[in-house]
Amino acid sequence: MTAANAHSLLGQLMPFAALPPAALDSLALQGRWRTADKGEVLFQKDDPATSIIILAAGRLKLTRTTYAGNDVVMDVIEGPACVFDTQLLGGTHTCAAEVLDADTRIFTLPATQVRQAVMDIPAAMKALMDEMAAHTRRRENEMERLMVQNAPQRLGCYLLQLCGGREKGALSVDLPLEKATIAARLGMQPETFSRALGQLKKDLGLTVDDARITVPDVMALAQYVCAHCSSTYPCKK
Repeated sequence: MTAANAHSLLGQLMPFAALPPAALDSLALQGRWRTADKGEVLFQKDDPATSIIILAAGRLKLTRTTYAGNDVVMDVIEGPACVFDTQLLGGTHTCAAEVLDADTRIFTLPATQVRQAVMDIPAAMKALMDEMAAHTRRRENEMERLMVQNAPQRLGCYLLQLCGGREKGALSVDLPLEKATIAARLGMQPETFSRALGQLKKDLGLTVDDARITVPDVMALAQYVCAHCSSTYPCKK
C-alpha cells in the first residue's frame, strides 16, 4: 500500500476529510501500513494512545472488562473507519481492541502529528468535535436500550439495524458475527440470547437457519422493539 492509498483512505473519513490536500499528503507520508491477524489484540485498556488507528478493511471488536471479570463488547467497528477509542486528543485507551478478521488492513498515524494537523485547521477541529458528539450520542442510545428494553427487544433492535431501513414486508438478514459476540454486544449471556431469539420466533414468527434470520414483517418487529425507546425505526444516527 502506498501514500496515495493512505491519502485516499483518510480523505473518506472525518476529521481528516476536512483537512487541505497538503495536510493529507503530509499525514499519509508519516503513517504506516500493516496487516493484522484474526485474534490479535491491538491495544489494551489504559495503554498510552500514542498512535491513531485507521481501519482500512476488516473489523475490530472493542471490549472492556467489568469488575466481575466479564468481557463486555463496547462496539464492533467495520472499515473504513477511524477508531475513536484511540483518543485523538490524547490520553489512554478506554477499552481493548481485538481483530475479528484475517488479513485486516490497518493504517497507523502518530497521535501528536494528527492532533497538530487537526488543531491547525478550524474546519477539521469542528469535524472532530461533531464526530465525537455523534459517538457519544450512539453510546447514550445504547445505554438507554440496555436500561429500558428487555432481551428480546434488544435483539430485535439489532436485527432492525441489519434490515438497513427497510420498512415493508419480509426480509432475510445474515448475522455478521458469532452469536456469542452479538450476545456480549447486547449485554446478555449466550443462553439469554438463545431465549430472546426463541421469544422473537414465538411472538413475531421469525425463522432461523443457522446465521440467517428471516423477519416476516419488518414493521411488526419495529413496533415490538420501539415501544419503550425514545427513537423510532429507522433510527436516525
